[in-house]
Order: sequence, then structure tokens, then C-alpha cells
Amino acid sequence: GLHAKEIGVTDDIWNLDINRSKELCRALIREGLTTVPWVTIHGMKVNHCDLELFQLMKQAGCKRVGFGVESGDDRILKYVIKKSQTKDMVRQAFKWCKEAGIQTMGFFILGMPTETEETMENTIKFAIELDPDLANFMIAAPYPGTKLWEIVEREGNIFSHDWHDFSIMESRAHYEIGDLKAELVERKWHEAYRRFYIRPARVWKRATSLDTYRRFPYYVQNFIRFFMGTRSPKPHGG
Repeated sequence: GLHAKEIGVTDDIWNLDINRSKELCRALIREGLTTVPWVTIHGMKVNHCDLELFQLMKQAGCKRVGFGVESGDDRILKYVIKKSQTKDMVRQAFKWCKEAGIQTMGFFILGMPTETEETMENTIKFAIELDPDLANFMIAAPYPGTKLWEIVEREGNIFSHDWHDFSIMESRAHYEIGDLKAELVERKWHEAYRRFYIRPARVWKRATSLDTYRRFPYYVQNFIRFFMGTRSPKPHGG
């Protein structure tokens, strides 16, 4: 065998059809294929789930699920990102997950057009409220060919012109538009990681986890990257 310790499911529409998801879980349970834990690496849809789905996923061996929360600001969520979900839907999905005993991971975006310090602050506060086991804060990236690229190319100033610059975990802003400046986005990005992870309860939870010691070099590397300093030394557009 491959001796896999964990399986990552990269299905972007894993729970778009909730009945399909439930049937797949029932099949895994029925066939006894539940010994290797699995995670939904890509964000699940919060508007296509219920408690039964998460309970079945848990029984089928699911260890952790990710959710594309994106923003904690109602205006940005509805009119800029245009997601067909509300903050209450997100809260309910996280609640069901925790009831089912599944770890949670939240994906959040900072620096969308028309964002302000207040809207990004709302996203950080929402992440802390939800308190997922893992939180990933990403700086908005205008991938070529997308609507965001067209908007920023027309109305702003794009710094990134190479595909290597569009990493979802890049610590540098990819553009400026209107009153939204790169310095603010980068500052809030670093602040988001500090405020989410450097909390007494969070630090204690991580310190008492065996996973911390297994992956110690990885956590040290991320600590330096996320928490040391507020700006990248590489100049924008360089």
C-alpha cells in the first residue's frame, strides 16, 4: 500500500449536490474505507450543508473541512465578492461541524477593491469569532482573465505580472486601486495572523498538541513569515 496518513479531497464542488455528498459518505462507511483520515482541502459551500452531512463525513473518516468564508464584512461579501452566502450561514456551518466533531479551516481574503481598514477589521474579527482550528488569510490576487484583473487593470495599478507572484499565501499586495493602498493591505494581513494565532487559548492549544512537535520546523518557518515585521523587503513592481 501507499501507507497514506491523510487524504486531501480537492473537489471544488464536493457538497454542491448535498445528496451526492451524503451518498459518497455512506458508501465509504459501507465499504469500511474509513481508516485513513481525509480533509476537504478546498472550501466547502456553507449554503449546501446540514448537520447530517457533517455527521456522515465524520463517520466516513473526515478529519477537517475548509470553508471559503472570504469576508466578514456584509457589503464586501454581497456586492464585491458576490457570494451567495451570509455570515449567519457561515456561523451555522461552523457550529454543525463542531457538533459533529470535525476540525474546521477558514479561508479569508483581504484587499478586495473598495476595501477599507474597517472592512478588513470586520473580517479579522469574524475569523476570531468563528475560531476555526486553522485560519488562512490571503491577499486578493487579480489572476489574468478574471473579472478582478479587468477591474484593477482598468482602474488601478497592478504590481504582479508573473504567475509566481500570484501565490495565495503571498505576503505582498498585488495591486492598488482607489484609496486602497498596498501598505494598508499588507499591514492588516500581518495583523490578522498575529491577532488570530497569538491568543492565550490558541497558544495553549497549539503548545499542547502533538502535531506541533511533529511539524515544529514548519511552524517556526511560518511564525517568522507571518509575524516578523510588517512589510516585505521586496519593492512593489520590482
